[in-house]
Amino acid sequence: MAGSLDNTIAQAIPLITDDTNLGDPITEPNQGPVVDHTPVVDTIPAPNPISVADTPNIAHGGMVKYPAKRKYKEIEEEEHAPSVSQMPGSQQVRPRRVTRSRAKLVETVADAHASPADVHANKPEPYGQPVAWADKRAALNDALPYFKAHQGSVHTKDLVPKGMLIDCIVGIRDYFSSQVIVTSIGGGRVQDPITKTMVRTEDQGEDGKNFKALKYALENKHPFVMIADIWQEKIKGDKEQPVVVYMIRLEKVRLDTKSWWTPKGVSAHEAGEFGIGTYSCASHTCTTCQSQSKEIFEQGWTCLNSECSKYFELAACFDIDHLTYSDAFLRERTAYTGPEFDDERVPSLPSEDNNSIGSEKEYKQGILCPKCHCCSRRIKWDGWCCENAECDFKHIVPLKQTPLDGMRSENQKMEQRRSSSANDVHESIIVHETIAGGQEFKTFFLPDEDGKTAIGTITRIRPTEAALSRRGGIDDLYLQLQREDLKLERRPAKNAGCRVEELTSHFSGNFGAPYKFGVVVKTTTSFGDAPAPILETLLRLTWGGKAAVETSVNLIQDKGIKVLENAIPSEFEQYNEQLVLGYFENSKISAHDDGEKELGPNVASLSLGSPSVMKFSPKKGKNIGDTKDINKKKRKPVLSLLLKHGDMLVMHGERIQKLYLHAVDPCGKHRFALTCRHVRPRTIPDEEQRELSIVNGKIPNRWAAVRYDGREDRFESSVTGEVATSVGAIIGSG
Repeated sequence: MAGSLDNTIAQAIPLITDDTNLGDPITEPNQGPVVDHTPVVDTIPAPNPISVADTPNIAHGGMVKYPAKRKYKEIEEEEHAPSVSQMPGSQQVRPRRVTRSRAKLVETVADAHASPADVHANKPEPYGQPVAWADKRAALNDALPYFKAHQGSVHTKDLVPKGMLIDCIVGIRDYFSSQVIVTSIGGGRVQDPITKTMVRTEDQGEDGKNFKALKYALENKHPFVMIADIWQEKIKGDKEQPVVVYMIRLEKVRLDTKSWWTPKGVSAHEAGEFGIGTYSCASHTCTTCQSQSKEIFEQGWTCLNSECSKYFELAACFDIDHLTYSDAFLRERTAYTGPEFDDERVPSLPSEDNNSIGSEKEYKQGILCPKCHCCSRRIKWDGWCCENAECDFKHIVPLKQTPLDGMRSENQKMEQRRSSSANDVHESIIVHETIAGGQEFKTFFLPDEDGKTAIGTITRIRPTEAALSRRGGIDDLYLQLQREDLKLERRPAKNAGCRVEELTSHFSGNFGAPYKFGVVVKTTTSFGDAPAPILETLLRLTWGGKAAVETSVNLIQDKGIKVLENAIPSEFEQYNEQLVLGYFENSKISAHDDGEKELGPNVASLSLGSPSVMKFSPKKGKNIGDTKDINKKKRKPVLSLLLKHGDMLVMHGERIQKLYLHAVDPCGKHRFALTCRHVRPRTIPDEEQRELSIVNGKIPNRWAAVRYDGREDRFESSVTGEVATSVGAIIGSG
């Protein structure tokens, strides 16, 4: 039944709030004579950081001593919280009521863009400090087990709410005190096509996941924050029309503990701290529907059953914007009767495990800094660094060398699973298999939109078992890479520098000429300073790229394959850039293309470690493959390839990047993908970057004199004529 629910206690959830738009916060109404009342929410100082409270794990903007600016220089922050020295002193604040006029509310939202110093000008010092805070929502998600929602306000698992984020949208009657929060349950808004803001246009029903989860929690009494009431009431929508929304009243479980956001030096009464039984909110039975509803408004009782014909009809006519909650309703406290629970708001730091190698999925999660309580993502491959620019905490769990037996087992199991799968290649794709020196070449000719003309080739080159396991072979290359500092980091994939910044799932580092592939990698290491495994990979991929081009051209001539004019060049351009991607368990790279104008037509990649599946899908609107999904952004793949340890994959033909997207899903615990391209210096408009691409992309002379022959699986020196199965034998000899 829609409407009022009994005052039972349910889910105690770590509740997370952020007062970004609380420039004029909503606080407790006055009681009796005017006093020097300090609104509780005014103690939450920072507009950007998000933090977590003490029981009930309520989070507001973080403490001012934790500036939001990241210490990683490649990201320029758009805004950050001030340091303590920048903050004005505590001041007394005028008493404020729960309800404000609509004009005042609009003014408050507009003030959200004011400087941090202005926002905090009248806010007193809080009683304590949050147990966790973050200046990035993703950091909160990564570090805390009870809030994993990158979008939306409520994080649930199996219909049980685990965390709730009260973010930048504040309702007309939202209320915050030391012990109680009243807010809407979230959801039900749509984007205004003109203002691009999220607005309410219609009544909120019971079909939303937030309502279902919170109602379930209310009825089943799970700890951590008590849900004391859920009800429906009316507010004004985007066009001033009445709109029905669900509201929720949350109480702390442990009323005897002081909340960190309570204003320092105020009385319990001023902070909104009351004991059980001190206040009681009366309930009345509706004579029309026979349901009970609490007398929640100061202006009088109304039926809160939205299915009743008398729903929200008050004895007197009031503007719904001017309704205020009664003191009895806001100050009523409820005894917790749910099960015992552990207060685990502070997750422990990851530690070394004898049964792990350090790249399992749990090691990619964020941490809660034990020094400053900043939620910090794992940005660097080799460990965690606190994201608070004023904190120097680092946490390292050494990555163990991946056992080759375990890696081989992952590859074998994946190959067995894939052998039984069908429809990995669309019927419009021409496929040919060839052998060169024991290496297996499988070449796929991707079609143009006419379905008949080839526009590019995908070539997978699979080495022999001997090439993998021999001394100086691919297995050794994989082990050497694990011993090197490759400067791998997770880079911003969306909204770089903003509070809703999202990082790539994988780690990356660039060598040779500078390159950006959608995700900006602003730093690069020259080939002259690159470690030996990077340069050995460059030699191997150079052979693979040339061999793939030669194979494609021969197949076109020998098989009479129809090709779009100039789409598949017969010449190979020397690589001058290498991008290294590192994958932990469950890491991936989403669908993208390598179609930057600076790049040549040939891209080659070497897979090392765990297996992966690479998928090629037509872009939206392209008449390729199954056209039933032609207008969808995410389309069904036309080609799906298993990449095992040691496999090379070569894409040849610029038009591939114009018509297709490719994505990679690793299927194990530890993987490297090393990809070489030719960056065309002449296409780079910036003179400094153009010169840098030439200098950084130059191969050191002693390495330039060596080539790899994959057919014979050996390295050869053009200077001495020396031949060896290990590149070190040649480079080391001068």
